Amino acid sequence: MKNSTTALLLVVVAVAVTVAAAIALHSCEKSENPSRSYQKHEESLYGGGWVPRYFPADIRDIHEQHDIDTNEVWLRFALGNQAYAPASHGYAAVSDREKLRGKIRFPFSSGWWFDEATLSNAEETQLLSGPCRAEGENLPHTQGFVLIHEGVVYWWCQYI
Repeated sequence: MKNSTTALLLVVVAVAVTVAAAIALHSCEKSENPSRSYQKHEESLYGGGWVPRYFPADIRDIHEQHDIDTNEVWLRFALGNQAYAPASHGYAAVSDREKLRGKIRFPFSSGWWFDEATLSNAEETQLLSGPCRAEGENLPHTQGFVLIHEGVVYWWCQYI
């Protein structure tokens, strides 16, 4: 009887330690990948310098996440009435999407980001690449991307 009680206690302790470790790892990942959401454009979107100031002022349904360790950033927003012209910020169409397959990093635990199927759909999406920041502010070894799909813009900056 004593051996079975000891074995049960060891199993309970092992499960508790495993669950605690999983929660701690998830918490670390979440704290290193902070995110913000806004119903409409706000000046605080630019706080911290993660997002460049070249997006229209009437964007809405905004989600932003960044990775403190890698300096990568992801931004999604719905377009308003103001025009958004990525080409005016150095972005050009990506000619070969297949070269990007498997290389694009997605934000941590976010249901608001596009999926691989959307990325592959060249007929319904526009994919461009360019600098992560305004001229003179670009981070070394990074590449900016814009995916436009059904009035929603996905902008991200990642190491390449």
